[in-house]
Amino acid sequence: PNPTVFFLRYLQMPDNPLGIVDIDGACTVMLALLDRLAATHLPPWEARLKCLKHDWCKRTFSYIHGTPSEAAGGNSIDPLVERIFTTEELSKFTGEEGEEVYIALLGKVFNVTRGAQHYGPGGGYHFFAGRDASRAFVSGDFENDGLTDDIEGLSPEDFLGLEDWSVFYENSYQYIGKVAGRFYNNDGSPTEYWYKYQQWREEALKKRILKDEEMAVFPPCNMEWKPDIGTRVWCTTSSGGIRREWVGVPRKLFKTGSSTPRCACIKDSGPPSSDPDSDSDIGDLGNPNLKEYKDCKPTAVSCNIGDDN
Repeated sequence: PNPTVFFLRYLQMPDNPLGIVDIDGACTVMLALLDRLAATHLPPWEARLKCLKHDWCKRTFSYIHGTPSEAAGGNSIDPLVERIFTTEELSKFTGEEGEEVYIALLGKVFNVTRGAQHYGPGGGYHFFAGRDASRAFVSGDFENDGLTDDIEGLSPEDFLGLEDWSVFYENSYQYIGKVAGRFYNNDGSPTEYWYKYQQWREEALKKRILKDEEMAVFPPCNMEWKPDIGTRVWCTTSSGGIRREWVGVPRKLFKTGSSTPRCACIKDSGPPSSDPDSDSDIGDLGNPNLKEYKDCKPTAVSCNIGDDN
């Protein structure tokens, strides 16, 4: 029997399949069922090993626990067979003539038909249908030149934004294949551009980690503006969205290469963050990149800084 059909026959599907997101659990179940198949002397098949690969498990799990029309077969593509599209083939799946609606992101193709109200004709995101317009997901440029898969030169934040979009589509829609071109070759293997993207992505992730570390040491101040007093900054144990045990005091923080400081809450007791074994008891106040606000007491946790920002 067809392995997929056999697997579906054995799997006890829940009443609310879309509520399940435990991919690793699904893979464990699949491996156990495959062992049962092997015990009945059915020929072993390649999927038993492929299930150990996260992306394959995710595609299979999405297929099994997708919408009823997908699980029943319909016009969906067997997840065990990855399809490679040409750009011309992909351009036909826009929903304008009743066909399914596909979009591509970073070279991966997703079936977004069940979101046709958004991606189909008349939908607010119809311009994504039938193409890979990866750059537009983060640039906001939805004109012809902006609807491109060329992502070179994007900012680190934009690359992380693409990562977020990629996770969204992988978790929300059925992955069905790849589009040959910028990211993948005709046989589905990665192109040199794909490897460049991985480098850009890794660099963006490293910068995000460094930024998160900086924010943990120098959390942003709370800030408000009123016509009568101008700008006020203050610190709490959760200012800037960074929860901690200390409050800190407002200071200007200058970053290398930037002439514009930001307000940061600075730990004012205990050892400095850079040397936790130090006997110093002024926290991070000795950091050379810090400057006090004018007319604000050094120990104040709240300062009316007016235009001194």
